[in-house]
Amino acid sequence: MNLLGLDIGKVRTGIAYANTEEKIAYPIKILSTKEVMANAKPWKDLLTNYMPDKLIFGCPVSLDGKKHVQAQSVKNDAKKIASNAKLSFDFYDERLSSKIAKNVLREEGYSEKQMRGKLDAIAASVILQGFLDANFR
Repeated sequence: MNLLGLDIGKVRTGIAYANTEEKIAYPIKILSTKEVMANAKPWKDLLTNYMPDKLIFGCPVSLDGKKHVQAQSVKNDAKKIASNAKLSFDFYDERLSSKIAKNVLREEGYSEKQMRGKLDAIAASVILQGFLDANFR
């Protein structure tokens, strides 16, 4: 089964890919959230190229385990994105995904400025990898 993981932000959406047989998530792209929400050509092209069977969205959860203030907004956006794509979807706790992504990029020698174009896609891969580990191991 092909999966796309999405880390929806106010401005950018990070996107990752995984196949449930390989069980490894890969960061693939960052698109503007507006493009994804509008079902614009760059998003449609990704759907065509990766042919996902399901979308996995990061769900904002506070460190204490409670739903974050942004959770309802992300859930509404996720439902719209999945409906436009005619795909099923699920959510996975995105707690600390950006921090983990930042640590990965730091270890690879990226500066804060260089991270901007990569951080959201890596965060999406952290979310997707967590989903894979929880459901396909």
